[in-house]
Amino acid sequence: DEGLVEEVKAIKLEAEKIYTITYIAEQYNEGNSNNTYVANYVLEKREIITRTGITGQLQLYGVNKKGTGKNLINVASKIHWLSRCLLGSSANYGMEYNEDTKVLQIGNTTNYNRMFVYDLKEYAGQTVTISFKAKAIKRRDYAYDFCILNGKECDWTTLTKRATKIENLSENEYKEYKYTLNIESEGYLGFFVYADNELYVKDLQVELGSTKTGYEEFKYQKELTVGVNLEDKNNEIVTKDYYLRLYENNNLITEQHYEEITEDGLVENAIKTFQNITDGTKCKIELAVKIRDRYYTLDYYELEIKKDEEIKAISSKAEYREIRTIWTLYSCK
Repeated sequence: DEGLVEEVKAIKLEAEKIYTITYIAEQYNEGNSNNTYVANYVLEKREIITRTGITGQLQLYGVNKKGTGKNLINVASKIHWLSRCLLGSSANYGMEYNEDTKVLQIGNTTNYNRMFVYDLKEYAGQTVTISFKAKAIKRRDYAYDFCILNGKECDWTTLTKRATKIENLSENEYKEYKYTLNIESEGYLGFFVYADNELYVKDLQVELGSTKTGYEEFKYQKELTVGVNLEDKNNEIVTKDYYLRLYENNNLITEQHYEEITEDGLVENAIKTFQNITDGTKCKIELAVKIRDRYYTLDYYELEIKKDEEIKAISSKAEYREIRTIWTLYSCK
């Protein structure tokens, strides 16, 4: 029947192998009698080599709580706080957030300094106001014992330039503090606590502008970010486009269309984001291309979206060192 097309897939083929495709008619008759009838008649044989002309890969970059309110800091985040290395910054993590009391503790009784900064690269160079309530246990004096730290890279020389001392801290009661500053070009803002001391912070808020407003808990929507790599060796995708599809619990939620394959047939590390990801769902991201009237899936990634979980992909040892919980004295190994 002309116009009727049935797709047949051959699976588990090996790359760079020669295969023979044989087209067979179960019943074939060139005439109109039994004399010309042939069963299982071979119509055609064709050899093919299994060379992949189009390839594509998806890489999960992260699942992130993207802020939607005025407060830019998710104090409970496990992926946006970075521990920084300074001479003597070592031992154990030294930072803990209590979900019940809503208190952030930095420092403890061990003989090491604590430096923790929050990733605000999106707002680098902008004016922000940081406000919070704080108290402290002070066991050792230093000119910069409790500080706001503006920047990611810091040593004893730059500490005096990037640190703003938190003055007149009480051990018994929380006092209110606010500071207005321009976020350094690195895009990080946080705290420095000198050895053996402890800083307790609550109602931590960073907001755009030079005015402190009432405290608001961090509000967010879930975002999922992937990296796309694609190669079309034989220029089969004449429309130079590809598709990303998002499924939740096997239901198609959205399809994104991108016309950005280069003339060389490449997409290299294109970063794409899906917004409003639903907690508690099984999520699937699919990379597909369309050739003529058919869609072909090149790659997919599946994961479960857990309610309070964030994910950050680590692509280098340097990134791992920044978020790891154990530091080695005098160095970041």
